[in-house]
Amino acid sequence: MASSDYLEMHIEKVLGFEDHFGLRFCDKGLLLAALDRSGFGSERKKCLAVAGDALLDFVLFNFLLDRGGYSKGMMDGIRGSLNTDDNLAVIGREMELGEFIVFPDSATEVERVSGDAYYNDTLEALVYIVMKDMGLETATRFVAEHIISRLEIE
Repeated sequence: MASSDYLEMHIEKVLGFEDHFGLRFCDKGLLLAALDRSGFGSERKKCLAVAGDALLDFVLFNFLLDRGGYSKGMMDGIRGSLNTDDNLAVIGREMELGEFIVFPDSATEVERVSGDAYYNDTLEALVYIVMKDMGLETATRFVAEHIISRLEIE
């Protein structure tokens, strides 16, 4: 299936995401790649999630350094608590990402609700594609507003 046909099939999820988060993507195909957890383009999705994970670390460490007062051990502890799959999945659910994720046809209702990997990978990929499409400043705001704000940071 051509990527433009695939985008057309799922445009409601893409536009719904944009409306929900107040973002407008130039490359809607890139947004769909981040939201898509079906089998279409799975290797690219994995790469987007890996890049997003690294960017998430960068933004988090920058936030902590700007606030000051954190030792390396404290920063590693905060990073470790964020980077557990279940914590990112909880944040993804709180963000209502399940409304926009393109799940595989084989996913059961239980997996759609409680499948941590779907939410974790999607959230990491979203962090990267916001930066790629809109720049580091917008990605930093997105992470601060939707992820860091949900962490218990003293």
